[in-house]
Amino acid sequence: MNHVSRVLVLATALVLALAACAPTDLGIGPEVTGTVIGYDGPEADVAVYAFTNDPEADGTVVLGTGTVAGEQIRFSLKPAPASALMPAVADDVEASDPEAGIAVAFVVLADGSGEFQLGRYANPDAPQVGDALGFLIYADRQVTFTAIGQHAYEARSGSVTLREGWNVVTQTLAGADELDRPFFELGGGNINSFDWYFREALF
Repeated sequence: MNHVSRVLVLATALVLALAACAPTDLGIGPEVTGTVIGYDGPEADVAVYAFTNDPEADGTVVLGTGTVAGEQIRFSLKPAPASALMPAVADDVEASDPEAGIAVAFVVLADGSGEFQLGRYANPDAPQVGDALGFLIYADRQVTFTAIGQHAYEARSGSVTLREGWNVVTQTLAGADELDRPFFELGGGNINSFDWYFREALF
């Protein structure tokens, strides 16, 4: 399973909210600022990276740097280079243009001790209908993703159109289906509508 597939599969297993079917109205970058939830450490450096498709590279490419201080995060975000673009192909979504290339940005503490996840939750420890998890995804052209398929443990629907450049892609916890499985809806949104939730590294 490639990096894009793993990220999208992870996204579908998490709890979220917000649906949209049009490109975001506002561009994202080259500077991003936001509110941080759950970080109580000192002012620290942050890094933004994506996986690389270059087999001779170290596995990641740096997209930007910044800082986190108190409840504010600020970082630069440059366009993803060709070395970070992956085919827009995954098991759980269908792309309108399979030739499109995409990259997913990860925002982390520079020392590797934690990461910042874009989202919107009433209580991160008790997911509710309407909670949202978002991802920053770069597209090298306009492309629409449509959720497909169902699994024994969840169901999904919805679509989102990415413009060329950086986009917010979300999934929505819309409730449960007739089999009492969590029902997620793929969508998009404005980055300023979300916070950044800090999570310590698992290892």
